[in-house]
Amino acid sequence: MSPLILHELSYAFPRYIKQMTHQDIANYLLMVLGWEAVQGEKGAMVDAVERWRDTSGLAFADAYLAALAAEQDRPVYSKNLRELRAQGYSADRIRLTRMADLKVLGQTYELLLPLPVQNRKLDAAGMKALLAAFGKLYRARYAFFYEGEPIEIVNLRLSAEGLNAPVKLPQTAKAKPNPAAARRGRRPVYFEGRGFVPSTIYEREELRFGMRIRGPAVIEEATSATLIPPGYAAEAGADLGLFVRLKSAKETRR
Repeated sequence: MSPLILHELSYAFPRYIKQMTHQDIANYLLMVLGWEAVQGEKGAMVDAVERWRDTSGLAFADAYLAALAAEQDRPVYSKNLRELRAQGYSADRIRLTRMADLKVLGQTYELLLPLPVQNRKLDAAGMKALLAAFGKLYRARYAFFYEGEPIEIVNLRLSAEGLNAPVKLPQTAKAKPNPAAARRGRRPVYFEGRGFVPSTIYEREELRFGMRIRGPAVIEEATSATLIPPGYAAEAGADLGLFVRLKSAKETRR
């Protein structure tokens, strides 16, 4: 007898032997596993059938995986963990996050939450905390939650992330505010309420940290352009991003 045969039987029996209940089928499989003529390592298979029998909606494959992990006293991990190790991530650079999809029984949409207990078994206190977190998130999402509603755990998830060293951007010296080195000319630019206004054109690639561009101006680059209206200014940051300060309502009224 192999786990694969048990899986096929757990799938076929409920569909073709209508007079047998789920409990009857599980008990029959346990009886078969007890026969002396049935060979093989039967400990995990017996445990799997019992889990499948006692847990509504549990697929036999998941029951067997849990039984095998319990027999070997090992947690169930995603294949992603093996892939990350193959890519050279050491144990201290792999973050495992256990999560669960929960929903109110009878509804069709779930909410994903991290388990309150990450590094040990989920005990009764952890389950209570998980249900409380679900109620809080449900209320925040939908503005109401009826205490005492039966809650269903639909999926248990495990994500494995490889943690890379923080990226350090190169530090550049702050340039003088005058952006003359990036100036490429002038041309009329249309502004609503003002019409065409002579504006200075700058090349984005030539801007350096600390340069300040006063409007009216256009900062051009290969894939985009930034418009600086009259009365506004943009400054190139340390990461060469453009920072434009918006006027407050009080300043606008002036």
